[in-house]
Amino acid sequence: TWGMDPIWKQSANELTFTNPLKMKLSIVLGVSQMLFGVILSGLNYIHFKDYNSLINAFIPQFLLLFSIFGYMVILILVKWSTHYENTHCAPSILTIFISMFLSLGKVPKVDETESGRDCHSDELISNQEEVQVFLLVMAFISVPWMLLGKPLVMKFQNSRKTHQPVVDDSDHGDGHEVFNFAEEMVHNIIHTVEFVLGTVSNTASYLRLWALS
Repeated sequence: TWGMDPIWKQSANELTFTNPLKMKLSIVLGVSQMLFGVILSGLNYIHFKDYNSLINAFIPQFLLLFSIFGYMVILILVKWSTHYENTHCAPSILTIFISMFLSLGKVPKVDETESGRDCHSDELISNQEEVQVFLLVMAFISVPWMLLGKPLVMKFQNSRKTHQPVVDDSDHGDGHEVFNFAEEMVHNIIHTVEFVLGTVSNTASYLRLWALS
């Protein structure tokens, strides 16, 4: 691993140190790559002036990805940059992440039997519980926003054009195409499910390997 002291190669706990380090690096790089892909899609929407997709696809996708997995990357970087006199006082990011969903933002307490009761805080960042509750709410809002926003806006825009002639004249190529809300809704559901499952699946793979390491 780049930047690692070579002395670890001669230590008895080399695997205990290097395996979590490699997995955390994998998560940082993987989430950064996914965020970069979402940002590129946002730039495409701006270039083609597709502001409906920019507001109702890019923004909720970015919020969902950042509020959960981007937050995990921030915790990893904060933990790396924090010095602990007692290493048992260092909170477990996996435990924090699991408790964030199961306990709705609650920060798990550090095990005092191992830490020696000299830990100053169970939190990696200040006001961590409030931050996690806010991120959870933002993540939960982004899914229905991503699912319903774009089709509803398209339906509203189509309803405002009722004063114009709407003719399904595909044989001659003139007139206006009939707007099908159900078709757009199914299309958007597929994209939403694909994005959410893809994001969760990719990150779950990293977490599973991290836990096994």
